Amino acid sequence: MKDYGFMPDAVGKRHTRQEDTFTGTGRLDAHSPTEMGRAWTSATGTISGNAAIHTETLGAEQATGTLTVGVFYIITASEVNHFYTGSAIGDYFKATATTGLDANNKVQAITLSSILTLSDLGFSEGRYWFTPKITTAGALGGVVVMTNDSVASTDGLWCYYDDTAGKLQVFKRVAGVDTPLLSTAITYVAGKQGCLVYDKSAGKIWAFYNNAIVGTAQALTDASIINNTWHGIMSTGDASVDALAFASLGYGADLFDPGAGTFESGTYSWVPSAGNTIENDAGQLKITYVNHADGAQLTFRDTRDLNSDLTVGELYRFDFAGRVNSGSNVGLTYYNGIGSWLTFKIFTETDLTASVGYFIAQSATGMIIYQGGTMGAGEIIWLDNLVLKQVQ
Repeated sequence: MKDYGFMPDAVGKRHTRQEDTFTGTGRLDAHSPTEMGRAWTSATGTISGNAAIHTETLGAEQATGTLTVGVFYIITASEVNHFYTGSAIGDYFKATATTGLDANNKVQAITLSSILTLSDLGFSEGRYWFTPKITTAGALGGVVVMTNDSVASTDGLWCYYDDTAGKLQVFKRVAGVDTPLLSTAITYVAGKQGCLVYDKSAGKIWAFYNNAIVGTAQALTDASIINNTWHGIMSTGDASVDALAFASLGYGADLFDPGAGTFESGTYSWVPSAGNTIENDAGQLKITYVNHADGAQLTFRDTRDLNSDLTVGELYRFDFAGRVNSGSNVGLTYYNGIGSWLTFKIFTETDLTASVGYFIAQSATGMIIYQGGTMGAGEIIWLDNLVLKQVQ
């Protein structure tokens, strides 16, 4: 048999290592919500791995048969890149199909509870900051939130960096069945943070990495998930998760100047693109297309309609409402100030409709909101009730 240079230990256990611990208590799941306060942090503000000795439990090596969808595996032999392009021995993955195995592609299943560390923190809706720390290529590290218990976790939400695929993966698990929500390529940078946000009133989740949004907001309304209060981390092999800061959602004061978010008079600091027109229409900002698809724009900064500049790296919630004239499809888009764009919402409603978006500031003074190339001939959009708050 070919020598691959690595094989797991005897069936059952692999990768035992000592990680940082909480002062005086040891295991993370020994902490109660009262001891940890509103946010989940250690005495120093960071933890590593599972904050205890991590022992990964493996099943028997499989060389034939099929995989079990939703189960995590480690690759123990791979000659033909059967699982992911570029996969290698020691890489991890979560099975998304019952792909057949052969003698050249062997795996071992991972016992779920052995890669989880969870605590009941007493809240569901929240924001979850984490830093995946990949020591050896191919490992997985991230957060698991709103699970129904600390062991089986048959219901919950997962967000982790998959170093085998080079992607941020987000999936929901309902009655043991997994549904992918996001699977988006990102560039892993050691020490950079991820963030997962769940807003129950909006019925959505947002995922971020290195301050940039990953994919788009995804719906999450499953009754078996949204009221669960177990949160924690998952890691495989030589991976850990640092700098956790889990907390229920809280907000600072509205950053809009008085009257600017509700258009009490005039059009404030909005600027029409090219020959487009803007006006105050009974307390709403009316933007009419003439010759430019970007509509009109507002820069988020102190010298425009805000009472302070943004703080780079902080998470913000942006509430807004809009409507369009009949037959129109017009968006509200943000530019992050350093080269990327995302549409918060495409309005098709002719009655004023409220919506919400989250973003992490990547520029203190360069972020703008506008129609982002969505306007065309005959289209009009009205905006109102703009509120911008920092998430605390």
